[in-house]
Parts: sequence; structure tokens; C-alpha cells
Amino acid sequence: MPFIETTSPVQYSETVKASKVFLTYFFSDGCPPCKDLSPRIASLMDELADIPWTKIDPSVFPEVAAQNLVFTVPIAAVYAYGREVFKSSRFVDIAQLRKTLEAYRDAE
Repeated sequence: MPFIETTSPVQYSETVKASKVFLTYFFSDGCPPCKDLSPRIASLMDELADIPWTKIDPSVFPEVAAQNLVFTVPIAAVYAYGREVFKSSRFVDIAQLRKTLEAYRDAE
């Protein structure tokens, strides 16, 4: 699955819970580290095109940010059937993120 546009907190929650593995990238347009990380996340997810993902600006969906304990950006969070299994903030290790996504995608 490709990028999924988040339209509401309910839609986000349902999508995450229904997905074997799902990436949420929390970001802000005014965040310099986010501007550096965003294209690297997009490139990774282009390579892992079978894994659904979304981008969420906490100022647009504060409920989602609060439910996921997001107090800073950027954050990359991986969920397996709705359960958070990996979270990395500020300096996200793309290699570790890839490894985690692939492991949960390939799990039986």
C-alpha cells in the first residue's frame, strides 16, 4: 500500500489497527530536522511500497499526537496491528527503521 492521507483521528486509528505493519511519520512544516528527514522517509517508503504509511502534523491532529505520546517532532513510529512496536525521535536511524518495518512485514 502506498501513502494514506489521514483525514480524521477515527480513520487513522482504524487504518493502523487493520494494518499488519504501519508507519506514522509525525512532522511539522516549521521543523528543520523534519525538512531533512521527510524526503528520506518518503524514499524509504517508496522502496517498501507494500507497507502503508502516513504523515501527521500534530498541530492538525492533536488528538492523534496525544494518543501516541508525541511531544516533539520528528518521530517515526511503527505499529503492528495497532500496537506500537518501534518509535524513534529527533535523529531517526533510517537503517533501523527499515529493518524494523521489514521484520514486521515479513513476520508470519
